[in-house]
Amino acid sequence: MTVPNPGTLRLRTCYAALPLQVLFVVLLSVWPGQAAQLPPGMHSCPSLNACLKLMDGVASAADGAIGPRETELRGILQRFGDPAKHELLRRAAGNAVGWRNLAGAILADGWSWTPSDVPELRLALLKDPGGWLARPLGEIDTPEAIRVLVEDLPRGSENQTDFALAQLGLKAVPFLFPLLEDKETARSAQRVISEMDSTVLPFASRWAQCAADQSQPLRIRLAALRGIAALGDKAKAASASLTGLLASPDAELRAEVLLTLRATHNPAVIHQDAASCRPQAEQFDSLAFDALLCLREIAAYGEDGKTRDRTFYQSSRRGTEPKRSMGSRPWRRSSTHLLCHRSLRRSLRQIGGLRTLPRAASAGLATRTRCPSYRRSLLPTGSRRFGTRRIAPFRRSCHRKAG
Repeated sequence: MTVPNPGTLRLRTCYAALPLQVLFVVLLSVWPGQAAQLPPGMHSCPSLNACLKLMDGVASAADGAIGPRETELRGILQRFGDPAKHELLRRAAGNAVGWRNLAGAILADGWSWTPSDVPELRLALLKDPGGWLARPLGEIDTPEAIRVLVEDLPRGSENQTDFALAQLGLKAVPFLFPLLEDKETARSAQRVISEMDSTVLPFASRWAQCAADQSQPLRIRLAALRGIAALGDKAKAASASLTGLLASPDAELRAEVLLTLRATHNPAVIHQDAASCRPQAEQFDSLAFDALLCLREIAAYGEDGKTRDRTFYQSSRRGTEPKRSMGSRPWRRSSTHLLCHRSLRRSLRQIGGLRTLPRAASAGLATRTRCPSYRRSLLPTGSRRFGTRRIAPFRRSCHRKAG
């Protein structure tokens, strides 16, 4: 077994004791410098070919990042105008990975583009899906350029193609709709639509009408539902007309409607969302993320959910299904943890009307003694609510020892 160097052990111990921010500064100060220098003679190269030859060494190590070096190289090559642009496009579509990376980074910004450049940009984007050259296509903003971006979209995720299409907004939505028809490509289209601004909201009402139209093919109706789901809370008003489709005889349509209503946080499905929550955490588990996620999901329904289903969140002896869900053993087992977790308490305050979960008070003294964040705090009774001033008995004890 290899024995670590004592000096290394001391260094590790020292770093472990430092706050994260201090450690970050220390690492930056000792990390080897990455600043790259321009090739000698770059500012005085007499021709485009001479400049490109000097850049061969830089291209061999290029990783596609844009920094001061790439910005300075862009300024130098722009002196040569369109010939430089087309030569870089040729190299961006070539087989040399380094040159593809460097050319894309240089062409990403600061050049003038015309519709005639679309074929060359498409070839480059085929070599580097989702790369920097998606941005010029977004600037060109013609149907041909948008089709190239949509063609590239399913080949990656959260990249420059996403950004370019999201910036196009209204113009891009009709080109994205065919992707929504296929379950395999729908996710990429939904990802982009979700990043668009409110100017695309008029599509939500049109899609709602399309989804409810029985004369439309099923694939079109499903695509419309997926488009509404991609808009999320912004399309809540449009989703109000979809609740009747939950009774559709088509199982696939019903399933998609349910997903759409959940995505828009329509209060018609708040009961199903809550009933599907099955927290698995044990009592006093400080990492009960499943309970946290459940409560956050319910809290996301906002005022609509609160006013329509306030009694759902309260403890009750009546036997409606949602109340049984919140009073079930998995919830009771996690309920004592709710008092110890600040994030959960924030979610409870969002919900507004949540009282102590059934049988939470049975934890009694055990909660008060084992809770890691609070000391000698009485559990709230049915009359005390989370998120009000009557929560005062909960006191943090990070810096004070429990008495």
